Amino acid sequence: MAVQFEQEILDGQRAWTYSQAAFEGGTVRELTEAATLGWYGTRTHVLEGAFGVVRPGLEDLVGEVVRFTYQRRAAVIYLLAVRDIPQDIAVTRRAWMALAPLYQAEIEPLMELVA
Repeated sequence: MAVQFEQEILDGQRAWTYSQAAFEGGTVRELTEAATLGWYGTRTHVLEGAFGVVRPGLEDLVGEVVRFTYQRRAAVIYLLAVRDIPQDIAVTRRAWMALAPLYQAEIEPLMELVA
């Protein structure tokens, strides 16, 4: 599998606080569709950092930067691929720890596209 070198991928691999600062921007629009969010390990996708994957059917979100907010916690994530996952969207373990404890299997966060 070839790794793309888009600026978002380079930013997402930086230390957590730097990746969040690089991705932070103005909200383009709130995504009104409810979606379940879970987390994944490196068997699902090899990149670690501020990344996420979507299930088949949500391909339109690939390549987008999305801010997830859950119980006053937030993480800004670059959605980079489609994978066969049980939730609608899944993020890396590091991104998940910014939102919820690892023992929690899934959440339904507020989702906003970021400019």
